[in-house]
Amino acid sequence: MKKTIFILIAGLTIGFSSCGNEPVDNPKHDNKSVGLNFDIVEEEFDSIDWNKTRTLSKPVSHEYVDLGNGIEGEVQIFEAGSHPKPRTRAIVNKHYSIRAYQGGVLKGSMKGTFNGSTFTPDASSATKMILEPGTYDFVCYNDKFQEVGNNLELNVNDAKDAFFGQTSQSIYGTQSKVAFQMRHACSRLSIQLQTYGKLLPGATASIYPVNSNGPTKLVYVASTNSFSQTSGTISPSTISYSGAEITGNNMQGWATPDKYIYYTPGVDISNLRMKFTSGTFGDGRNLSDAKPIGFKSGDPSYGNIMGLNKNYQMTILLWAKLKYLFSDGTSGYLTDNPTKSRIGLVIRDKTASSKGLAMALQNTTKYNNNEYPDQNPPGGKYNSTTYSTVASLVNDMDGEKWTWEPSGNTDGIFRANDQTNFNIYYEAAHYDPGVPVASNIRWFLPSAGQWIEAYTVMSKQCGYPIDWSGITNWGTRITFSMAIHQYFTRYFPINTYNAIGRMIFGNYATSTQYAPGIYATLEIEPYDRNRLTFKSYYWPAYAAIRPFTHF
Repeated sequence: MKKTIFILIAGLTIGFSSCGNEPVDNPKHDNKSVGLNFDIVEEEFDSIDWNKTRTLSKPVSHEYVDLGNGIEGEVQIFEAGSHPKPRTRAIVNKHYSIRAYQGGVLKGSMKGTFNGSTFTPDASSATKMILEPGTYDFVCYNDKFQEVGNNLELNVNDAKDAFFGQTSQSIYGTQSKVAFQMRHACSRLSIQLQTYGKLLPGATASIYPVNSNGPTKLVYVASTNSFSQTSGTISPSTISYSGAEITGNNMQGWATPDKYIYYTPGVDISNLRMKFTSGTFGDGRNLSDAKPIGFKSGDPSYGNIMGLNKNYQMTILLWAKLKYLFSDGTSGYLTDNPTKSRIGLVIRDKTASSKGLAMALQNTTKYNNNEYPDQNPPGGKYNSTTYSTVASLVNDMDGEKWTWEPSGNTDGIFRANDQTNFNIYYEAAHYDPGVPVASNIRWFLPSAGQWIEAYTVMSKQCGYPIDWSGITNWGTRITFSMAIHQYFTRYFPINTYNAIGRMIFGNYATSTQYAPGIYATLEIEPYDRNRLTFKSYYWPAYAAIRPFTHF
């Protein structure tokens, strides 16, 4: 299913266009009756292909939603330009009825099958529509419309396949062709999922109105050549999704519904809700336990009323719910703290007896070893504890000690403030997230064990746990899912590229030593390889710095 973008229009304006001639006032026309010919084409839904015309799309709104049960999401709505020219398609063997009104009075009608360029009347129908010269309101409709006297009615259950065309035209001796451009007599809705974690197959959802009453019948009123609506009960619709595995280089998965939902024009989109009725996301989270999701327009100028022949798409982003560290030293979820400045991702929450752990959302500005001092600084280069095997790296959780405490090295050097000899520690300790931070925030160069803990937490929440036992020696590579990187490149809203963090890739320095003066460096290869590797260096050469902090 193609990704589509939609337009929210301000108020219900239901009109049908035609590629036929405009009304003509010709006092010199021949007064003889005219036998008419007809041209019919069907128009596609009024939208553009977002993939092919991304620059024309414009986010209309986005909203954080706390779904509960460890899941949060965003509902995003897009506005897109109309086609420069209507996209039409040829008609093959479709049955249509045509009526001509003058001043609300039916003057002619016929029924038949249209095949490309030929209209073949039914055996029970007039073989030709013959009209006196004058101006008429012409309508063309398929069999989904019911003829009720002079009027035409369309019920919501038939809206999916209903087409209607309307034009006003002056008929005279030399003007004998009436052209109809048929449009969908409904609004169409597609709800797509963008998943930042594993979505198992079999997810289902119910789309229902909060207020069950709404437009359920569209009526063409011949006397006014316009449309009216009749309200009734809008029944819930059920949609289902296939799974959305995140493979290869993708940081997210896409899940498209098994069908569109069709409404008669005039439904208020903000009256609709979506409730998952089954499905599993991320770390075994039951989607059926999630709260209902509401839809709304973020721009009042667009309104919430669904228009005729309009194709609407909702994109619901699903995230494994993690907490963020804010500049005031507190932690919490985005949905509860929309105005606070985010400076870190919470890896371990604090308790009454232990501090929390968070990872900065950005690297420091220094990146390569040309800006670091010589690999053999005088004193302080040996940690007071080393880890002799790769498997033991997970046990080193003392990044703050190696950075800030003189007891962390054999010579009692205060590394955090020694910019000359320990630039890499100094850079981590003096990291600037771009906003003032609370006094309980003290950045440090993370240990290998703290890096492992960060990736363990994120990968598990996404539903793609990492098996660290696969690292058996220096340089051994293990694979991971790109899904975990979404926490560092999360956009608000999609297509605006306002990231809250920077993706982690390349070599990253750790403060762990596996032997005196020999450091463990974490190499992260996303994109084509999706691999993690620990390597050893006498000094972290060409290594980026991603500070951590306790809070």
